[in-house]
Amino acid sequence: ILSNIPVNLPKAFSDFILFLFYLPFLIPEKIFVVIGVILLVYSIAYLHSNKQEGLVTTGPYHLIRHPQYLAMILITLGATGWSIWILNNTFGIGFLNPTQTVFVWFIELFAYVLLAHIEDMDLSKKFGEDFETYKKQVPFFIPFLKISKSFKVF
Repeated sequence: ILSNIPVNLPKAFSDFILFLFYLPFLIPEKIFVVIGVILLVYSIAYLHSNKQEGLVTTGPYHLIRHPQYLAMILITLGATGWSIWILNNTFGIGFLNPTQTVFVWFIELFAYVLLAHIEDMDLSKKFGEDFETYKKQVPFFIPFLKISKSFKVF
């Protein structure tokens, strides 16, 4: 199969991606993707370099408990907006229509919230009171957003 791929296909693909990033539209989507990628790489690197110390509560984990999940949500939000633009402004070739694409993003959002909640329960068992104190001080996904104790997702 690989022998059938034209030699210039990887270059054509990279040129296409660069072309899309230089287009003067889809600016919010591009910002979401770039911020998401930066946050994802930084939080993974930070966690990896500090994990042996126990519960990591500094760096990006000082602002939110689940920066990697937030990063993935931002990346997929940008990609979803980009996909909708492509579906609406090109030949519309895709597996899903724009409404279905948005629906899939909301399913993904729900899945990441559920995973984060499961991770919180696991960390609570593993680190006990240290994690419970951290949980009271640091927001779930959105920096600087404190939700009252009466509001529970699960």
